[in-house]
Amino acid sequence: MQRGERLRKTVPVEHAEGIGGFLLDVIGVWAFTMRNAFGQAVEVEANIIDGCTDEFLIGVDFIKSHKANMDFARNEVR
Repeated sequence: MQRGERLRKTVPVEHAEGIGGFLLDVIGVWAFTMRNAFGQAVEVEANIIDGCTDEFLIGVDFIKSHKANMDFARNEVR
């Protein structure tokens, strides 16, 4: 799963709230595996947002559940 794959499942929510409170349409779910700074595989299921084509956002809940830390000096999640 080099770039992941689109899952054929019902989206968990119809909309996501953007900055400023406006609603963004959720049009699907994408699954992929990425490696963290320690070389461990982390599996992610991400909502596909209509119109967002080149950015990826990881929520605080995901970071907390994986006991990760943000290293702003190195631009890494560890």
